[in-house]
Amino acid sequence: MAYDSTVPASGSSLGSTRAPILENFVQIESAFNVDHVDFNDLGQGKHAKVTMPEGAAPTTAADEAALYTKDTNGRPTLFYRQESDGTEIQLTKSDPIASDPGETFLPGGMGIKWGLVEITTPGSQTYTYASLGLSDFDSATYSCVATPTDRTRSVGVLSFTKSEIRLGINGNVGGFICFMVVGK
Repeated sequence: MAYDSTVPASGSSLGSTRAPILENFVQIESAFNVDHVDFNDLGQGKHAKVTMPEGAAPTTAADEAALYTKDTNGRPTLFYRQESDGTEIQLTKSDPIASDPGETFLPGGMGIKWGLVEITTPGSQTYTYASLGLSDFDSATYSCVATPTDRTRSVGVLSFTKSEIRLGINGNVGGFICFMVVGK
């Protein structure tokens, strides 16, 4: 049986509405227990987890904000909306790659990539993000930093785009370079 908002009806006796009222309490508890700590457990009333169906950006009034999910490229994505129907801020995107090389999404649409690469010959070498198992940035890159693993050598970032980096190392032999790129 489903929750019945018409119980108890005006003028009904308690005896005649006892069963539907009890059923409503069962339905209320059942609905409350979804994502919440049970009424009778320690921490009652708190969220056990938050599950949100995908939908459109909600309306927000002054002095309130909203956390919600919507579909982006076939997957649920978490967003935050500021007060008064303000800016939507994307909080999640693809799964992070927590390895070397790796990448992750930063709230607001930024991304960061990192890794350790080897320049096998003296001079410079270009690496596409795809060749490193990483995705391209969507629109632009803003910063690239490179450091040598051998502190007696110097390295340089010769160029960087949304799809590749070109790194250089001084000396007669190659070496290893750690890099970090930020973009959008």
